[in-house]
This record gives sequence, C-alpha cells and structure tokens, in this order.
Amino acid sequence: MSDVNVLLILFILLIIGSIIILIVGRASYNEKINNEVKYDNAETSINDININEYIEREKEDLLVIQNIAENDIRIVNESIDIIENTKNIHILLDRKQDVIDATERLNSYVDINVNISQTIEGEIKEVRNEDFPFVFKSIINKEILRIAKFQFELLKEDILKLKQKQAKEKRCIKTFEILQLCFDNIEDVLNKDETVNSINEIINMAEEIYSDSQLS
Repeated sequence: MSDVNVLLILFILLIIGSIIILIVGRASYNEKINNEVKYDNAETSINDININEYIEREKEDLLVIQNIAENDIRIVNESIDIIENTKNIHILLDRKQDVIDATERLNSYVDINVNISQTIEGEIKEVRNEDFPFVFKSIINKEILRIAKFQFELLKEDILKLKQKQAKEKRCIKTFEILQLCFDNIEDVLNKDETVNSINEIINMAEEIYSDSQLS
C-alpha cells in the first residue's frame, strides 16, 4: 500500500471520529439542557406549593387568633358582669384574674399586628384604653365594698338564729375572714381611701356583734 493511500485512510478515519465526537457531544449537551429545564420546572412547582401552604397556614393562624380574641372579649364582658353581681369574694377575685389575663392576651394580639375583625376591634380598643385599668380597679373596689356590706348584713341575720356561743363565734370568725379578704384586695386607685374606711367601719361593727354574742 502506498503512502498516499495510508494518508487518505487516516484522513477519512479522522473525519469520521470528529463526526462521532460531535454527535455524542451534542446529545450530551441536549440532555443536560433538558435536565436543567426539568429541574427548574420542578423547583418552581415546589416553591408554588410552599407559598400556598404558607398562605394557608397564615390564614388558619389568624383565624385561630381571631377566635381566641373574640373569646377573650367575651371573658372580659362576662367577668365584669359577674363581678358586679356576685356576693362571693372568691368568685370576684377569680373573675378579676380572668379579666387581667384576657386583657394581657388582647394587648399581645395588637402588639404583633394581628388583624382582628371589625366587630370586636372597638371593644379591644376600650380594653386597651389607658383608662381601662383604673376604671376596672375602681369597679373592683366598689364591688368589694358591696360584698363586705352584704356579708355583714348576713352575719346580723344569722347571729339572731343561733343559740349557742360556740356557733355564734364560728359564724363571726367566718365573716371576719371574708372581710379581711375584702380589705386585702382593695385596689390603689382614687376610691381606695373611701373603700378602706368603709370596710374598717364594717369590721368594727362585726366585732361589736361578736362581743355581744359572747355576752348573751
């Protein structure tokens, strides 16, 4: 075989090899592009799902908070109504704490910029009004005095029904404990002094009833 033929064959093989390399390279490039497109589409789809899930969770969280806020408004209104009507100092103090806890939660909802429905927004503003704590404490003092007066009148009625000194003493001690609890929970607001003086007078009158009951 002549040198010319050998060179021709080598040249042909070189061309064929170049064509094969070009074809293979092109196929690999196309496959890479397709994979990147698929990945981008998949990533976009996942992001859409995450955003939708986040939005749904936010809606659920806001709905829960709104329901809790509405319930706290109900607790405040209901508790104040009970405070103004109960004759039991223990119930008054329990409901007083309920109001304090509920108003603290209502403050936190506004502080984190939660959008509350307009139906209760006005009531929340009343609770968050800077005068509310003072007004509420004034109500507490007024109702504590009312309960103290009621308990004293009840003592007077019960003492008349009792015959034994021991029973009278026991009944007086029960009233003294209630009156002391009333006194210990007087709030430090404008009507404090008036409430303190009035309950002290009631305690003094109760002590007189006790003294008289031990003589008879």
